[in-house]
Amino acid sequence: MGQYWCLINLDKRAAISGLGKLGEWLFGGTPEHFVPFLAVTLPPSAFDVKKQSVIIAGPSLDASSALGSLNLAHEILYLIFGEIDDLRDAISLSLTNKTLSDIGEARVYELVCKVTAPWSGDRIICAGDYMQWDDLPEGILSKSELREYRGRDEDEDDADLNEEDDSDADGPTSLYDVRWQEPDVLKFGSVRGWELPQGLSSFERKEFSRRSKPRYSIDISKDETHGWVLCNISKREYVRASAVAALTGTSAKRPQGIGGPGRRKIGLGHVLITQICWSSDNSISMYYEGDLHRGRWAGDHLSITTMDRLDKHEAWKDASEEVVKKVVEIWDSEFEGWRSQVDGKDSK
Repeated sequence: MGQYWCLINLDKRAAISGLGKLGEWLFGGTPEHFVPFLAVTLPPSAFDVKKQSVIIAGPSLDASSALGSLNLAHEILYLIFGEIDDLRDAISLSLTNKTLSDIGEARVYELVCKVTAPWSGDRIICAGDYMQWDDLPEGILSKSELREYRGRDEDEDDADLNEEDDSDADGPTSLYDVRWQEPDVLKFGSVRGWELPQGLSSFERKEFSRRSKPRYSIDISKDETHGWVLCNISKREYVRASAVAALTGTSAKRPQGIGGPGRRKIGLGHVLITQICWSSDNSISMYYEGDLHRGRWAGDHLSITTMDRLDKHEAWKDASEEVVKKVVEIWDSEFEGWRSQVDGKDSK
């Protein structure tokens, strides 16, 4: 037996449903698919600009190509790119000429940043279908939200909102059953699903793909103040990606893919799910007997960013040790001796 789960964004009123029983997908690759929803792409840097100028010198971007009617002052060309709001259009224009490529680079990446991390900073919860209306995380919904989701009238007594009764028979039986919007899963910053213009050369297609991708890779030789973190904005807590990567001896230079492939590997997406599950029933379809269904971060405002970009106006708590300890307990209960099997060596 076991209940089914869905990942809900309360602020976007969207959900990823059809996840199945928790024990069937928590230990696989599914949780890592959620990372791009929260991971804030890196801002452009001098290194990125230099690298871009070298790569664009391909066979289809001749520096001597005529600009035609766009043979204008560079200041005006910058303004033209600034008026383009569609990433595909901006990339298309930048591919027509090396001058336009150089000038449009900043705007293209600005638009890339706009379509990444669409859930960053929002209230996120992984809800089980055995959840009950009178058993929500404290303060997760406003009174108006609770009325709306339960299908209650505006003039209904506030004292009755958190009670279960027969009047809910025609409405959603729990937060899990609310009719949420479906997000465009994993298409952020990617040309996947795009209908590219006809007649593009192989080089131009590769450039289209490359320019549409967000940049996440950091210099891990720097100190921890530049490392990736999964952060709880509501509680001012964070979990260091480096602490998660240390479990498997892998790299934390990118927020996604930490721990590598395989059922015994752990990434930030897995850590995320272990902290935000909520249900009124403890059935999770796994051997773990702890309170995984009562996630301490369920419904909080969450994001994945780098430590140097955390809000400095308030103090933050490093919750890495506490959170990673719980994650290890969950994996230990499911895969005895898994740490000694990672890369064929003991991780202790």
